[in-house]
Amino acid sequence: MKRGAPAVTDAASSTAQLWPHVHGTDAMFLALFRKNNKGTGTTRGGSHSGDSY
Repeated sequence: MKRGAPAVTDAASSTAQLWPHVHGTDAMFLALFRKNNKGTGTTRGGSHSGDSY
């Protein structure tokens, strides 16, 4: 991995991690969330809309 680049596992990854000692920024974890438009009402592990949490 190139020094100074965010830690992304691969091109299809939807997450990145930054470290102060590597990137010169605050430490942070970034994740891309996408809305589920399939009408199930939830995106948690394929649960049904009638499940409670």
